[in-house]
Amino acid sequence: MHWELSDEQELFTSSLREWLHERAGSSAVRNWLDTGDPAGFERLFVGEGWAGVGFDEDLGGQGGGLLELALTARELGRSAAPSAGWLQSAIVVPALVDEPKLIRAAAESGEVTALAVRADRIPAAVPSVKNSADRLSGWIPCVLGAARAQRLLVPVHHVDATSLWLVDSAAGGVGVNPRPLLDRSRDVADISLDDVPARRLDIDATSAHLNGCCSSRSTTASSANSSANRSARSRQSNTLPHRCWSPWSRRCPSSATPRNRLKKVWLNARPMQP
Repeated sequence: MHWELSDEQELFTSSLREWLHERAGSSAVRNWLDTGDPAGFERLFVGEGWAGVGFDEDLGGQGGGLLELALTARELGRSAAPSAGWLQSAIVVPALVDEPKLIRAAAESGEVTALAVRADRIPAAVPSVKNSADRLSGWIPCVLGAARAQRLLVPVHHVDATSLWLVDSAAGGVGVNPRPLLDRSRDVADISLDDVPARRLDIDATSAHLNGCCSSRSTTASSANSSANRSARSRQSNTLPHRCWSPWSRRCPSSATPRNRLKKVWLNARPMQP
């Protein structure tokens, strides 16, 4: 079967690529990475509406779905832009179906809820985290975007099921220890939980497609890795499209805000470690 992107998806891709070329060129990206502060890029990405692509409009997003998320991840990886926060937002959406405020916060203000699973291998529930009277204890290494996450979504494995628990990153007993990566466009940290209060979400991790969200969506998060590695070796500029796809309107009135197209990417999000 022949599979290809629609005209609008192609327009979205080329527009986002051009926007990234203008706002996240080599010198800007290098500055963000050298200072270790991706907030400048994240403010631009959220403020100009790109962070909402792939999120339901009822939740403050720009519409679209998994394909749009995959295309966005690919273009972010191509430009080596710091995007760990956005990647986490894309990953946790299926698990937050009953938490619309959290999804809206991610789409509208860039707040991060980080799925607390390892980012350097195929994710799974964390057997090292234990629950006792709604308090969690344990250790989770190499969690994507954890250092800047406002909340952690922690999978806890039971005998025959996996539950999801929401933890405030500022709560007492939460330890966050950043770890350096060769790919500086990603940031990860080791998380320790010492008798931390948590709230169980009223959803089973299996029905929330935890495995799919950790492999397919987190693969969405991961195609960016291979693109970023290629981009680190060779940066290419792109010609300006005559039309562009704007997050704020389906038609862009000028060549102001670009947007990118959509191709399904199967990611294996494994940050490279030195």
